[in-house]
Amino acid sequence: MKFISGIIFLILIFCLSCEKDNWGARINPVDSLSFGGRFATAAYYGKVYLHISNGKYVCNTSLPFGNGAGYLIADGNTIEFRDTLYFIIPLVYGPSFVLGGKYGYLYDGKELLIQKNVNGGIIKYELELLK
Repeated sequence: MKFISGIIFLILIFCLSCEKDNWGARINPVDSLSFGGRFATAAYYGKVYLHISNGKYVCNTSLPFGNGAGYLIADGNTIEFRDTLYFIIPLVYGPSFVLGGKYGYLYDGKELLIQKNVNGGIIKYELELLK
């Protein structure tokens, strides 16, 4: 299943790179940038907000306990969110889908696509730069 998810991710990257020539932009964690958009998995979806500045980030989702903050590392097409804000989440609420861990990403200076294989499925974040 991981193999198939990996192939889907590569196809997504290839297709998106054909649509726009400037998907090669890189996130600079020192810059002050704010993004808003949505996230989706096979079973969940919601809104997400991401702000990065001075190597740190704050992330909020529309789900209960959907808050995260910590350090951001971007290297090539990989972005890592090291969450330092931990909540004990009751099982009643389920996952909050706050950005945490390593993801693949594409950025064109306005749109930010972040994706990761999780437990045999894919979670995608489709974000736009806020002014």
